[in-house]
Amino acid sequence: MTTDPSHPFNGTRPANIVLKDFANIIDDTINHSGTTFPGWKGSNTDGILLYGCEVGSEKGNGYATQIDGGPVPDTTAAVEKMKTYWESIGYTIDGIVPWPGDNKRIDLTGITPTGARIIYSPSMGKTGINIESECTLDPSLNGVPTPTTPPTGN
Repeated sequence: MTTDPSHPFNGTRPANIVLKDFANIIDDTINHSGTTFPGWKGSNTDGILLYGCEVGSEKGNGYATQIDGGPVPDTTAAVEKMKTYWESIGYTIDGIVPWPGDNKRIDLTGITPTGARIIYSPSMGKTGINIESECTLDPSLNGVPTPTTPPTGN
């Protein structure tokens, strides 16, 4: 994902803050999902990967993961409930895609006010959450200590 250069954070938030926000977005989505996600442990970062991204011409990093949860009996109602909730907290809805098949899976994609992209996929089989955080230019993700002043971004 490339962060929009006009975005208010523009890569300037420290990696630890981006990671905390990332986990909070997952927790919040789980709490409104209508099912459980036994593999998600909140502050446990197992299964969270780094991905490369850009802010303007600068290379940065973000966090990404995909977790699976239980079934949702009414996927249409679950998507509508999540969509209404996300819109109420400032998410932009980026798409709703129903999948063919007996599990009635629907992908709902949202972009958070900080620039994270999340896909909530309720299904009568298993429900998924796939998320990429906003991009951060914090050099600590490249093995360099976090600066005391955030990077400026371009």
